[in-house]
Amino acid sequence: MRLEGKVCAITGAASGIGRATALRFAAEGAAVGLLDVDEEGSAETAGMAESAGGKVFVSSCDVTDEASVVASLSGVVERFGKLDVVHANAGIELFAPLTMTGVEEWDEVFAVNVKGVFLTIRAALEHLMDGGGSVIATASIAGLAGAQFQPAYGASKAAVVNLVKNVALDYAASGVRANAIAPGIADTPLLEKVFGARPEGEMREFMEGIHPDGRMAVAEDVANAALWLASDESSHVNGTVLVVDGGLAAGPQFPLEKLLG
Repeated sequence: MRLEGKVCAITGAASGIGRATALRFAAEGAAVGLLDVDEEGSAETAGMAESAGGKVFVSSCDVTDEASVVASLSGVVERFGKLDVVHANAGIELFAPLTMTGVEEWDEVFAVNVKGVFLTIRAALEHLMDGGGSVIATASIAGLAGAQFQPAYGASKAAVVNLVKNVALDYAASGVRANAIAPGIADTPLLEKVFGARPEGEMREFMEGIHPDGRMAVAEDVANAALWLASDESSHVNGTVLVVDGGLAAGPQFPLEKLLG
């Protein structure tokens, strides 16, 4: 198993990418700390992991609150004796152009997506620097280039990318690696929250069609990337961004068959 003997903590573990990552890590032999404000969702994730033989620890965690983050990560260490991997995954989306983005909305996005990642990584480093380990943050391709109607979200994810690079530089000598994953459009509960429902019909056809490989990502695609970054297979990978988007960020995808008749 690729994570046998490792202890991993994941924020936003109650659903979507966080849940898929927790299940993937547990299946590969890791003991997993599930951190989320959604206690019911975390309990469901824990039940799924335990039914597959995984070892889990559940903690209610508000990533925007320093004391909550410190207590949750300390709980993981107290339960399992150490920390090898942290996946700062919790995040929220805001779909609105800048003139329709309120100050409170902007602040909320940055509180969760940037402050939350900062607090999570900073608290985890206190444990990781003892024996080294892997820091993983969920960014987005919206943080690598402009994205329509996503100024707050894109700016927050760009901050995550830069934060990870700085952590990689500052703590490599302590045996800590830090990398980010940049998903494209992922078919997860977060997407449902943005649109109010799961995209179907013409909307889904459009969203899938702009990807060169013809589909949106699923949570498991990102979880597989996180597994590699958490494992020793990526031991010489540090300060980078792993894009998981089916080629979406490579360039625009045009329906040439229609344009060329």
